[in-house]
Amino acid sequence: MRKIKYLYENKKMDKLFLTVILISFKVSVAQNITIHPYLQNATYNSITVMWECENCNSSILEWSNTPSLENIVYPSTQTTYSSVSLHKAEINQLSPKTKYYYRVKTESETSSIYTFITESNPNDEDAINIIAMSD
Repeated sequence: MRKIKYLYENKKMDKLFLTVILISFKVSVAQNITIHPYLQNATYNSITVMWECENCNSSILEWSNTPSLENIVYPSTQTTYSSVSLHKAEINQLSPKTKYYYRVKTESETSSIYTFITESNPNDEDAINIIAMSD
């Protein structure tokens, strides 16, 4: 009888231990944006937005020229190391000298809303002459 009671108590402890491990595992695989969105390759009509997140199955870039963020871009994704993914989204057909809003969303996290202003069209700019003189 004593042996049966000992086995029963150990099974309860094993179950408790397994539950604690599973809860810890679930907490440790939470998604988070490890490197918040940053801009690359900006031109007067396009820009690239990149970010990194850990344990992300998918993420999107929302953007628009208003804070309502009506447009969505699905990024290309590359695993950099372990469970960290590098996301790269390209936005094309932008207007010169225009303010745009953007943010990143994963299944469980949403970044702040950021802004950028596209540069002016180089074809619209006047030529500049510079003269350098010295004695």
